[in-house]
Amino acid sequence: MKPFWGRPLSTLIAVCVGALLSWPFLGRTGALLLLAALLLGLLLHHLRNLSSLYHWLRNPALDALPAGRGAWEHIFSLLQRMLKRQKLSESRLTEALSRFQLAAAALPEAVVLLDAGDHIQWCNPKAEEYMGLNSRRDHGHQITYILRHPQFAEYLASGQISEPLTIRVSTDLSDRVLSLQLVPYADRQKLILGRDITRWEKLETTRRDFIANVSHELRTPLTVVQGFLETIEDLEHPDPEMLSVPCS
Repeated sequence: MKPFWGRPLSTLIAVCVGALLSWPFLGRTGALLLLAALLLGLLLHHLRNLSSLYHWLRNPALDALPAGRGAWEHIFSLLQRMLKRQKLSESRLTEALSRFQLAAAALPEAVVLLDAGDHIQWCNPKAEEYMGLNSRRDHGHQITYILRHPQFAEYLASGQISEPLTIRVSTDLSDRVLSLQLVPYADRQKLILGRDITRWEKLETTRRDFIANVSHELRTPLTVVQGFLETIEDLEHPDPEMLSVPCS
């Protein structure tokens, strides 16, 4: 591959050789003036291309890339390739992000993306429903300013991801019990997964109430039976009829 500086060097050598060849015809002064004029023209050529590059870099666009001449044509061609690769990479990243958002939006759990400063970058519809968030309105806001819960703020600051956090969240539309799991990823970014466990919490409360009621209802007859057994135990010669169990 020919180096990009080969053409400018060839042009510079040609200018110097041309000035030397004109020496016998133009004399020393004329040859030096010719060399100065050729070098000035070469300098103006590079300054013009540098100016075009400068103005293009202020607002880079693929269709506005200067054509350039000489070595600058090769440089602008390389810039065009780099810009095309960048556009292709951005397109692929946008497509991948779009697919991720569509997949996350279909999840039955809440998903919230946070940056290193715990600012909301994106959330799916379930997060909006469960936590009262709004993906557009709350973008860039710190989540603790919106989801105001002391235990959640401590959980987020501690970075303890071994166990999920269970909190009760009240919004304008509902009152839910959520299980939140913090998942760090990338460069200090965080992913929050939220699951609605309101139904299971109600079932657990019902179970505890049932066990408490059954224990209360059984306590009284068991106390009577226990007292009767203690009375029999204290008797030296209990009545056999009292100890007999009637058969049906």
